[in-house]
Amino acid sequence: MPQRRPSLAHTELLNDATEIASILKAAIQPGHEAQARDGQGRLWPLKLMGCDWQAGIFFWRPRDLEQTRLQPGGMHLLTGNLAVELLISLPDDTRLQFQTNRPIVLSFSDDSVSMVSEFPAQLRRDTPYSATA
Repeated sequence: MPQRRPSLAHTELLNDATEIASILKAAIQPGHEAQARDGQGRLWPLKLMGCDWQAGIFFWRPRDLEQTRLQPGGMHLLTGNLAVELLISLPDDTRLQFQTNRPIVLSFSDDSVSMVSEFPAQLRRDTPYSATA
């Protein structure tokens, strides 16, 4: 089976709050693939739920709540005791990566949760180079 070659990407470390907010506005969409990664390298698939642009916060949750509860470190994530790195993949293969502080956890009567995090101060964006013919 042929192996897929890693694509080359242009990497930027962004610090401008307005630029970061603009990028997140386009990126935080329910259909985009996202994961949370803790300091031990554990990954949890996420669902991005939306943003409050005026408050500078966004909402997310684990895709599979039960599976997250069963995984090592999952309860720390679900109780807001874990700062994580968020990884978002966009349809054009651009990848975003940023750190979040411990999220605020909103628990609902139906046993679901939502996490609330502030926009990051820094954001890494890896944009793939266009393939040349």
